[in-house]
Amino acid sequence: EEHVAEAMQVDFAGVAEEDFLKLIRKSVAVKAAIVQSDPREKGLRKALNFGHTVGHAVESISSKEPYPLLHGECVGIGMLALTEGSVRDRIARLLHRYDLPTACRCGKEALSAALVHDKKAESERIAVVLVPEIGRFVFEKMSVAEITEKSGEVFAYQ
Repeated sequence: EEHVAEAMQVDFAGVAEEDFLKLIRKSVAVKAAIVQSDPREKGLRKALNFGHTVGHAVESISSKEPYPLLHGECVGIGMLALTEGSVRDRIARLLHRYDLPTACRCGKEALSAALVHDKKAESERIAVVLVPEIGRFVFEKMSVAEITEKSGEVFAYQ
């Protein structure tokens, strides 16, 4: 957060390809270490799903639009959908600073239908990652109705 202004001023055209490759290698190494330490997705690795459950539903709906949202934009919306209070505010401020979307218009039925098809859906409940405060996450199983209710501020249901 403290480096947003600086990051927004970077002229990426002038950044050497090798510097990008170093950043990508470092990011991949971090994710690989998490995946290797939890190959069956039973603990920390599940935290990498934060924002993805709702994000994938948004992505599915958005893919039918003339100008679909990108995967990362959808995940950002998904992060907002399952947070609240100061956590949601902090994430929203950060997304705004990078000119990323913080809301989405869609039909409640379309969102519900897309959520039902999530790979983490098990008998009417979907495994989600909640972040009640920065630096802490919990895993919970929620119904589609609970998810659409909790994320109502992020979606303008049509």
